Amino acid sequence: MLLVPRTSELVWSRAALNDPSRSGWPYSEFLHLAPALASQRSRVLFVGCGGGVSLHQFASNYPGMTLDLVEHEPVVVKLAQDWFGLDAIPQLTVHVADGVEFIANAPPKTWDAIVLDAYDAEVGAPACCQPAFFPALRRALRPGGTVACNLIGTLGKNGPVRDFIASCSSVFDTVRIVPVVDIHEAYARDSVRNVVVIAR
Repeated sequence: MLLVPRTSELVWSRAALNDPSRSGWPYSEFLHLAPALASQRSRVLFVGCGGGVSLHQFASNYPGMTLDLVEHEPVVVKLAQDWFGLDAIPQLTVHVADGVEFIANAPPKTWDAIVLDAYDAEVGAPACCQPAFFPALRRALRPGGTVACNLIGTLGKNGPVRDFIASCSSVFDTVRIVPVVDIHEAYARDSVRNVVVIAR
């Protein structure tokens, strides 16, 4: 699935032709830390659809789990249904809505885990990085709940990734940072990369 804004082309999602749960992008494996660390894992919210690769993984690895998906762009949902087998995922309910507003309007203690995978590097200050979002995020979790968020950026002193971590730390009891580093890569703090933030 490609995103073609104005002058560039971005691979938005990808999956193996014979297995819609395999993308080859290692960051998606770290999203499993959310249900692994949560006290329970009966219901999980995904914010951001892409090709639904992680949704396929969760449905396969945690049988019986109820999955909610909120995606802002109807065309992304349609592409995921037509090309990535989204409709084949059991116990999945799809909501086309703004993810931040969806969480803000959700009843308290709705999900055991929330996976945020809708970060857009093209947007300077996405709503999911605003301080007001984090209390709503915590309120939507059940006791012992966990959040996993995939961000793109650097772990340098300033920037949206650091802003997200600071806001998250002001609301959640425990926050862990998992920079996604290739096995042959020399880690550099200022390199742009996927960074998975885990909050409990």
